[in-house]
Amino acid sequence: MVGDPVPLGPVAVNVDYGASLISLDLNSTMPELGVPGSWPADLTKADFGPLTVGVLSGSNFTPIATIQYDQYQQYAYEARAGIVDIPFPNSGTGELLQSGTIAIQAQGQTALLEQIYTAETDTRGIYLDQNGHAEFQVMVCQMGAPSPGANVLLAQYDSNLNLVPSNQPQYVLFQNGNVQTIDAGGIDTVVTTLATDENGYATFVIGAVTPGFPGDRLLSLCRR
Repeated sequence: MVGDPVPLGPVAVNVDYGASLISLDLNSTMPELGVPGSWPADLTKADFGPLTVGVLSGSNFTPIATIQYDQYQQYAYEARAGIVDIPFPNSGTGELLQSGTIAIQAQGQTALLEQIYTAETDTRGIYLDQNGHAEFQVMVCQMGAPSPGANVLLAQYDSNLNLVPSNQPQYVLFQNGNVQTIDAGGIDTVVTTLATDENGYATFVIGAVTPGFPGDRLLSLCRR
């Protein structure tokens, strides 16, 4: 019997060319097979079989190393917090990594692909008093390096990751940047856009509007 597809989460990759080492942070990557509401929880990691780390250039995939299931299963995850280190297998690995896009394949298909831009924040839980406001930073990197002058678009989602329409009560108001209403897939929603500074940071300011704890989320994307 074939079960429902299990999605992979994101992976953080650090390449240390001086130490000839690739470090994969699988902390949020490999899903667990626990059933909601059951006890005790089953923290067994889903088995995708061997994972092949390599470089994708056009349609050509060049493998670098293979990660076996015992390197990302539950006990390995608990021992190393999901970190898997891969030494460069040969002297040409560094040049290969710089020639294309890092990718991870599972069962012969590309499951994870390096993104040119990433937008991250260290402020993931913001609590606002009534009529209060707060500011937070989003750091944008291009291929791992801070990206000044990148445009960050910030949108407002509810707890189910649905866009908040502009004709419904807003949880917060955007108080800086280029605030406008756009059509996003047939939904009119309020967004704001702000360029990053010379260090790759965009500093947003939001203000409380609707009381309560809606569990809303602010998601961003970036582009030149």
